[in-house]
Amino acid sequence: KTEQMIFVAAILALVASSAFTAVNFIYQNSALEPVAGGEYVEGVLGQPSFINPVLASNIGPDNDLVEILFSNLSDLTESYKVSSNGKVWEVRLKENIFWDDGEPITSDDVISTIKIIQNPDSRSSESSMWQGVLADRVSERELKLTLPSPYVFFEVTMRNLKIIPKHIFASIPVANFRLSDYNFEPVASGPFRYSSLVKERSGFISEYQLVRNEHYFGDRPYLDKITFKFYQNEEDMVKAFNSG
Repeated sequence: KTEQMIFVAAILALVASSAFTAVNFIYQNSALEPVAGGEYVEGVLGQPSFINPVLASNIGPDNDLVEILFSNLSDLTESYKVSSNGKVWEVRLKENIFWDDGEPITSDDVISTIKIIQNPDSRSSESSMWQGVLADRVSERELKLTLPSPYVFFEVTMRNLKIIPKHIFASIPVANFRLSDYNFEPVASGPFRYSSLVKERSGFISEYQLVRNEHYFGDRPYLDKITFKFYQNEEDMVKAFNSG
């Protein structure tokens, strides 16, 4: 009986060690890769007001959506150089970059965005950082920015600039920007694009959906969709989470 127990224990040890060896072999010789697909859903307190980088607040739902929908100028730029006196910046955009409606992104979009920010009617929170800067077109992919005087933080300001499409906003008076439907249904350049929204009769936006931008020039996101659900108070948001 003792020999039988030893034999069974040995068999079990052999099976366990074999299983461990097999799993370890598979782990050591396998490469895990993400698979495209799926949806991410997030609950947010409050609601967006302007999904437009010229008008958006630097905090809150506006900023969250702008960060996903719009690319920084640094993402759109192939190269840039600055003059020895630090006043002239020459920027060259990448080739084959597009808005999510398929229209090309050009230097005209960058120049138009800067001029809109500088316009007092836009009431843009970015205006103080761009006052006095002259933006000139060199070619479809190149532009020149001339500063009134050297500014040590201008590189950060330039790289973080998010531009809006000239072909959408050129025909809208700057004073009317805040009334435009494009502030909620934007044409953008980021990894995701606007898909749909749900608005209650009171005007409160309760849901906002983004889908993968097939015209995006960078690394494509794996997610198919991102959904933001907006709540007027924390209690409702927690209840929604607990109920799935």
